[in-house]
Amino acid sequence: LTSMAVMPLRLVLTSVAWWEVPLALVLLAAAAWACRLMAGRIFGVAMLMYGKEPSLREMARWIRAR
Repeated sequence: LTSMAVMPLRLVLTSVAWWEVPLALVLLAAAAWACRLMAGRIFGVAMLMYGKEPSLREMARWIRAR
């Protein structure tokens, strides 16, 4: 998740191998996709639990439930 901030700094300050930039982009896209997937699962279950604040334990269980 930090490649969007760290990779430009590394490009300016140090030498970076050619494969590190595409790898950073792929990892960033995969992390964004995974976060969106988890947020969608939590949102879907939370909509059914109108009025109740979910705990971290419940959110983790909802993510693993699928």
